[in-house]
Amino acid sequence: MSFLFVNAVILLALYLHAYGVTGSYGSGSVASSIKKCGFPGAGSNADLFSKTARKSLRNLVHQVGASAPQNGSLSRFHRERIEGKKFSVSPTIVGGSRAVLNQLCWQVTIRFDAGTFYYECGGVIVGPQTVLSAANCYVDQGTHAPKQNITVVVGLINSDTFNITASGACAESYNVSQLILYPDFSPFNFTRDDIAVIKLDRAIDLDGKPCACRACLEDLAPKPGDLCIASGIGLESTEDTNPVSPLKWVPQAVLENTQDKCFWLIEGDLGEVGDSTTTEPISPVINNFTVGSICAGGVVGEDICFGDGGSALMCLDENEVAYVAGIASTGTAECGVGIGSQYTKIKDYFQWIRQIALPEDVL
Repeated sequence: MSFLFVNAVILLALYLHAYGVTGSYGSGSVASSIKKCGFPGAGSNADLFSKTARKSLRNLVHQVGASAPQNGSLSRFHRERIEGKKFSVSPTIVGGSRAVLNQLCWQVTIRFDAGTFYYECGGVIVGPQTVLSAANCYVDQGTHAPKQNITVVVGLINSDTFNITASGACAESYNVSQLILYPDFSPFNFTRDDIAVIKLDRAIDLDGKPCACRACLEDLAPKPGDLCIASGIGLESTEDTNPVSPLKWVPQAVLENTQDKCFWLIEGDLGEVGDSTTTEPISPVINNFTVGSICAGGVVGEDICFGDGGSALMCLDENEVAYVAGIASTGTAECGVGIGSQYTKIKDYFQWIRQIALPEDVL
């Protein structure tokens, strides 16, 4: 065996190992396994997670008051009246940077049609037919959303879920075969167990779509001080009224779950449920409650906001691969005020997700 051939074999082995090709997926071919989880569809993880990435396209010009109360918390969904009637709009990422085409390929946008209203939330791809999101996005006045009223859209570059062709040929919508909320989730206390698994009616072509990829699902949680990112599509300040807004991402540092840093620990009573359609009060939060939650953010002008609910808090593991650490859940009624927002901690629900998802779908 020649020296050159041996070196070629070694280089191929290193390449396959670096790209996670340790087994087959789908057809069993190497080609179907090359596109592994945890890497953006454009650029690299360094573009998102390096300290120099903490720059902001701050656009806080639209400072018009929110229709929601300014004390307490709101779930992070986006709600609009349809059929030509008056509508109310809730925003998403405050500050942050616009994503380049295909960069945040694990991001999906999810629309729940509820008759007069529709709701928009984010989600994260963890398998060809499996998406994670926030449970609070799929309840309307305490009633769970029927799966036929939910549409999952892959590859959007802006918030227009009714005109996905504007985002390019890669964008595609999917119906839902099953919506599963965590069994202990309460629509009247979404400060805990706020997670849902969505199974699609058909597989996303992760190998053929540059705008779609899997976030890694790991039994792992970030520690305070880790720099992660959140993303979303929606308006850019608490009172922005722009009808269409871009896909953005923002760095979010993980904080200690302490009363002076995290909004849901600051107040014992978090006010009313944030969909503005019910007056049922949220149950008081015990101040030492930390199980199931990650506190992140805390920088004035850089935050998740209402329409960003269900999107991922993405962090890096020891191999510099991006994994989904949390799901955007709730935060202060006025976004970007320098108080940490709440993310559902994936590690505490990891086994449940693996049990619920199709066994061949989530690696």
